[in-house]
Amino acid sequence: MYKPPFEGDQRTIGYVLDDRVKKYPDKVFGYITGETITYAQLGERVNRVANSLLDLGIKKGDIVSIMMSNCPEYIYTWFALGKIGAVEAVVNTAFKGDLLEYFINYNDTSVAVVDEDLVERFYSIQDSLGGLKKIIVRKLSTFAGNIPDTKFEIIPYEDLLKGSSEDPKVERPCYTDTLTIMYTSGTTGKSKGVLCSHNHCYTAASYYIEALGLTPEDTIYNCLPLFHMAGAFLAVQTALVLGTTIAMVESFSASRFWDDIRKYKATVFNCFGSMFPILWMLPEREDDADVPVRIMLAIPARADIERAFEKRFNLKIIQGFGSTEMNCVVLTPLNEEAPVGSVGKPLPHSEIKLVDENDNEVPTGVRGEFVYRPKKPHIMMSGYYKRPEATAEAFRNLWYHTGDYGKKDENGFYYFVDRKKDCMRRRGENISAAEVETVVNKYPGVAESAASGVWAELGEEDVKISIILQDGAAPIDPVDLMRFCEEKLPWYAVPRYVEFRSDLPRTPTAKVARYKIKEEGVHDNLWDREAAGYKIKKR
Repeated sequence: MYKPPFEGDQRTIGYVLDDRVKKYPDKVFGYITGETITYAQLGERVNRVANSLLDLGIKKGDIVSIMMSNCPEYIYTWFALGKIGAVEAVVNTAFKGDLLEYFINYNDTSVAVVDEDLVERFYSIQDSLGGLKKIIVRKLSTFAGNIPDTKFEIIPYEDLLKGSSEDPKVERPCYTDTLTIMYTSGTTGKSKGVLCSHNHCYTAASYYIEALGLTPEDTIYNCLPLFHMAGAFLAVQTALVLGTTIAMVESFSASRFWDDIRKYKATVFNCFGSMFPILWMLPEREDDADVPVRIMLAIPARADIERAFEKRFNLKIIQGFGSTEMNCVVLTPLNEEAPVGSVGKPLPHSEIKLVDENDNEVPTGVRGEFVYRPKKPHIMMSGYYKRPEATAEAFRNLWYHTGDYGKKDENGFYYFVDRKKDCMRRRGENISAAEVETVVNKYPGVAESAASGVWAELGEEDVKISIILQDGAAPIDPVDLMRFCEEKLPWYAVPRYVEFRSDLPRTPTAKVARYKIKEEGVHDNLWDREAAGYKIKKR
């Protein structure tokens, strides 16, 4: 059994990094978006960025927002912030407009580190970003001569790599200090910031290593974004803790996926969201089974093709259940045959129950809400940032309530059933219904709207928006509504289906019953964006 090699304050990202640099200086840490980086190079560059951030006035506890696609600079920045005790606040690269404004202000961000092709989004909302003073731009030379008048101090990322390569002279953080703020979709309001301590992130990696039976000889392939826990904690940080190599590309590409796997001799990868059915639908090749991968974490894996997928690609699938707040807490056992469709059994550090609406445990085979308690301290989130009421509500009756329904069989295997909360999942992204509705409700003539999910052909959900028009309002052109939404929403949150109604189903307390709209599914009265040929631009 894998035994985590660090304890207490050794479980900080700076301590683990320094240890790995000393032990494996010449070993390749990562093949990262075309660049090969050894552990020694990683340690030196992280120190340079850390000292430069100190020179910019960043100190322990300060929050710095990172809005970058997968790249070496993302990792340098994240690790450097952790080394000096500052906090990374992740920002999805699809955010813009009102959403971007909300997250930057909510984070209390004074400094942001941003990709060169995303920085213009900040200029358009700069008057609303009262606390943001400095923007560090990766590959700023791309915009040479094109920087508009702005109140922000613009700093080329290359300047950070000119800092001292010496270990930063600061008080190191404690393992209970916050390393990262990640976001989870809200149910009745804005998304919440999940406070992830150094130990929370370390634990995610170490339990993942144990559950999948990983060794320092494994190579981890990652195409998932670093603003998600699967890309950050279950890939990059796992490689660091294990002292192994990660192969990371900028994004998922079905056409090059297996070629990448072979190129980097990857033995493990994480498969989230619609990746699973997309890979299955690739044209069959004679060498499908001739891949170095031996194991993959799939959340979710479609039950109808799970075993066929394993046979076709000659690998073992591990399924699981978890969240940013908890990490993975249920996984299918490595050395035990799990029933098809099961998400597995609780890990040794997890207490799991299924409960009814009054938090009473439900019998075997009966649907209930997943609730969770950790058996060790500081291995799950520390709470929701600036949301004490939401934190208390989530931990009512001393159990963390996931908002997800499941069932358990007589052999102790658990199954995911559906989401209780009013959020949807599309293309691996969680979507808050409230955030979609906030945008749609601003469109002229809309009196009220309700966003809901409908099951899609790739095993996730498409977004449906149900609209009540204002009295006397002219009919709305769905195409124009799409253009409006595309300007203000991330690409994955733009609705596919539009319907116009005279009323919405409601609960006894007059709240919109989105689950009833979801139950209606796809019907003839819906306008379908894809059928109409409207294409969404992803960036």
